[in-house]
Amino acid sequence: MHKGYRVFPLLLLVLASELAAATESGGVTIGGTRLIFDGGKKEASLSVSNSDTGPYLIQSWVEPNNNDPARPPFIITPPLFRLDGNQQNLLRIVNTGGQLPT
Repeated sequence: MHKGYRVFPLLLLVLASELAAATESGGVTIGGTRLIFDGGKKEASLSVSNSDTGPYLIQSWVEPNNNDPARPPFIITPPLFRLDGNQQNLLRIVNTGGQLPT
């Protein structure tokens, strides 16, 4: 059985169905829809950009696989931050040393 962990940066007030509209009119975008973690490295990054003029509050976390509710071997930082207009920030996903999925 493939055990995988999904990394979900939650962008407040931006639903998946509204993501395309947000990029056209300005708003928050994520640098990718998924992240593949290289087991040989300690961390990976994901960019978050705000093309709007106003600020957004960004919250992110690592969610365990539904089939394996054990604590994921990752943390994400920063878990909560303000992203001002026309700015960009990086989310860092860090391996805490736990067992990686196979």
